[in-house]
Amino acid sequence: MAVFAIRKNHRRRYVILFLSLGCFVLYRHFRSPSAKLQINRSLGLTSNSSQFTLGGKPFRIMGGSLHYFRLPRAYWRDRMEKLKACGLNTLTVDVPWALHQPEKGEFRFHGCFDIE
Repeated sequence: MAVFAIRKNHRRRYVILFLSLGCFVLYRHFRSPSAKLQINRSLGLTSNSSQFTLGGKPFRIMGGSLHYFRLPRAYWRDRMEKLKACGLNTLTVDVPWALHQPEKGEFRFHGCFDIE
């Protein structure tokens, strides 16, 4: 039989941690599947003075950046899926034109520079 001793000053932290974890698990288990945002695409993305709206509902743009020239091509899809898993809905891509056109009239769009 194992006995775990927790100091009195740490007991409160553990109680808060386990209650938070329990609430999160219950929320994830009992939330309704219709809680997803249903968007009317005909209205599109608009903005007013304080926020963006998409389909007439408030919409927050969460963006990330991908530097494709710093990653091997095999990792591009993985990184984009990870950005989506983090909750980001916008992707910006920097295009370093000096890498694609090192000299006038010479263009590189093959290998790791194939941005299509």
